[in-house]
Amino acid sequence: PIMDTNHFSVRWTGFVQAPYTGTYTFTTVGDDGVRLYIDDKLAIDDCNRHKAKEMRSSPIRMEAGNKIPIRLEYFDYNWKSQIALQWENSITKTKETIPSVYLYSEPLAPSSEMEKGNGNGLRAEYFDE
Repeated sequence: PIMDTNHFSVRWTGFVQAPYTGTYTFTTVGDDGVRLYIDDKLAIDDCNRHKAKEMRSSPIRMEAGNKIPIRLEYFDYNWKSQIALQWENSITKTKETIPSVYLYSEPLAPSSEMEKGNGNGLRAEYFDE
């Protein structure tokens, strides 16, 4: 999203679900600072002030239907606020913004674990800097 204010940060948390088994490369495009954690491991670490640029993770193996923790931290210091989270998988080889149906703010109950693509997006927390 693009916002007109500066000097704030946002933390998105939840779970990401792979629609296909394979490797996934995550990409962020943002100005200023970005950190991305996949399965509680730091995948992208770019916590510096700068104009918008793209950062890529190493390929991460994911199993279809499994939900793993994801956390995206972003801070804006200057310029126009910009952050995007994308992925590319080894099956379709198409880079796209992660559809919200594969992002979950909470893990599903065990009886719902087999449901795929019914996500409700990530939880967001905003902070004044």
